Amino acid sequence: MGAFLRRLLAGLGVLGALVLVLVLAGVIPPAEPEPARVEPFSVERAIAPSSKLLEEEREAGAATTAPLRFLPLCEAPAAGARWYKLILTGQQSALLVFCKQGYELFAGTERAGALALTRVGRFKARADLPGGATAGDFDGDGQRDLVLGVAARPGVVHRSGAGVYWLRGRAQGGYEPARILAEISSAALASHARPGQADQLFVLTAGDVAAQRPAELWTFAREPSLVRKQLMSVGLDPRGLVLRAGAEAGQAEVLLLSAQPGRLTRASVDLSSFKVSAEPTLVSLPGAQAFAHEPSFGELLLLRDATSVKRVERGATPALHDFVREAHVGPFVVSDLDGDLKPDVFAAAAGGVVYLREGERSAQELALPGELKVLDVETLDGSEGRHVPVALISGRPDANALGLLVLPGPPWKAGAVGLEVGELESGEGGVEVGLE
Repeated sequence: MGAFLRRLLAGLGVLGALVLVLVLAGVIPPAEPEPARVEPFSVERAIAPSSKLLEEEREAGAATTAPLRFLPLCEAPAAGARWYKLILTGQQSALLVFCKQGYELFAGTERAGALALTRVGRFKARADLPGGATAGDFDGDGQRDLVLGVAARPGVVHRSGAGVYWLRGRAQGGYEPARILAEISSAALASHARPGQADQLFVLTAGDVAAQRPAELWTFAREPSLVRKQLMSVGLDPRGLVLRAGAEAGQAEVLLLSAQPGRLTRASVDLSSFKVSAEPTLVSLPGAQAFAHEPSFGELLLLRDATSVKRVERGATPALHDFVREAHVGPFVVSDLDGDLKPDVFAAAAGGVVYLREGERSAQELALPGELKVLDVETLDGSEGRHVPVALISGRPDANALGLLVLPGPPWKAGAVGLEVGELESGEGGVEVGLE
C-alpha cells in the first residue's frame, strides 16, 4: 500500500510539472483573474458627481445638525417646478411658486426667529411649464401689478392657456382679472423701473426648437394700455434675460442667454423710441444654463455653464471670468450668507445644497435626506439684515408635493438632518384669479 501511494504522488508531481511547462509555453492559457468590481453607470453621477464631503456627511451619524424647518406648499406639477422672488409693496418680498394647478403666491414674515408663510393668492393655469414672472407698475397708477407667463411643453405647437398675462393691482388690495398680452409661450419676463413713469415690461419668448423658430425679445409700451413692440431675434432655446440700467439716461442694457448656439448677447434699448443697438455675440458659451436668480450684488452678474460659475464683467467689451471653477451646480442665487459683506453663491447640488465663495474650489455642502430632491433655491430677508437660505423641495410627504425648507446659514455641521414640520398661517387662499 505504501509503495502504491509513493508511485501516485510521484505521478502527480510529474503531471504538475508538465502542466507548468505547457502554461509557460502558452499552450494552456493561465486561469483568468477574478474581474474587478465596476460601479454601474449613473446619470446623476455623470452630470453632478457627489463630492467626498457629501458622502462623509451621509455616513457620519454621530454629529447631528439642528432640525431644519419644513413648510408644505402645494401639489407638484408634472415638470418645471420652480419659484420667483417678487417685490410686491415697498421692500416686502414674496415667493411665487409654480404648482400643479398654476401659480401660488406666498408672503413670508419672521416671527421669534422662525419663518412663517401665508398663502395670499392663487393664479390657476392650464399650461404645462412656468414662463417667468415679474412685478411692477406697468400702467402708472401707483399700484404694483403682476405679469405671469405660462408655457407649453417643448415640441407642442399650441397649448390652450399658454401666454403672458397682466394682472393689475388694486388700491384696496388684490388684483383685477387677468388680461392676456400675448398668446405665446414665454421663457422669461423682466421689468425696468423708470422714476416718474410707468415701468417697462420685457418678454423673452420661448421660440420653437423643433420648428427652428428662434426666440424673440419684446417690450410693451403704455399707449395708453400695454402695446407690444418687437425688438430683436435671440436664438434657439433661450435660457435667461437680465436687465440693467444703460450707460445713458433713458436706456436699458439687455443681456440674453441662448443654448443653440451657446452664446451671450448684449443689446442697448432706447426706452423712448425702442431702437435697439444690438452688439455681436459677446462670447460663445457651450453648455450655457442660466443666470443667477438675483442678477445684481452691486454690479455683479453671474451665470453658470456645465462646469463652472462665471462672472460677466461690465465694460465696452465685456468678458467672462471664472467666479468658481469646477462647480457642478443647479439653480443658484447670489447672496452674502456668511456675513463677510462679499458675494457668495448658494446653489442646489446633487444630494443637497452648497455655498461657494469666489475663487475657492472647496464648497460648504449640506447633505439632505435621500428622499428629498432640491428643485430650486432662494434667499429671503431675515431680521437684523440676515439672508435666510431656503430650498424648494419635493419628496415630503411624497414626490407629488412641494415644500419650502428653511436652512441655517453656513458653516454647516456634518451629520444626520432632522426635519421640523411647520404649517401655513391662517388666511390660506387669498386672491384667486384664473389665467385664461
